[in-house]
Amino acid sequence: MGHDNRIRRTWFWLKIIFTIVLLGVVGAGGYKFHELGAKAGCFLLPENVVPIEIKPMNSDRINFVALGDTGTGDEEQQKVANAVVKVCKKYGCDMVLMLGDNFYDEGLKSYLDSQFETKFEQVYSQINKSFFAVLGNHDVRQDVLSQVMHS
Repeated sequence: MGHDNRIRRTWFWLKIIFTIVLLGVVGAGGYKFHELGAKAGCFLLPENVVPIEIKPMNSDRINFVALGDTGTGDEEQQKVANAVVKVCKKYGCDMVLMLGDNFYDEGLKSYLDSQFETKFEQVYSQINKSFFAVLGNHDVRQDVLSQVMHS
């Protein structure tokens, strides 16, 4: 009986020690990722936030369409854009949320990059709504600020 209690206590304390070590490693790692992100220009929004105005069709909700992995400018992207037009006409849309990878393969090179015209303006010209873009891994490979400035 005494032997079983010692084994249980040993396992109990090993679990406690493991949990403390794990929390310390995860906490330090999370801080390090945040620190690296901040150095790369992420997480620095408080002084750069621009207020936006959305005037929803209904006072109790916002209707929006969310699109992700759209940045090809190909026929499939155009089909999705046409479907968005139909959905917005039928149900109403207040805005469009882009979920990232808006410009394949390497994002925009500059504010004047022709991809903005061919992979966004021409494709979504019939959607007369505000677009709000989240940047994906393909979008941040070159000039991130260009996409932000276009929005």
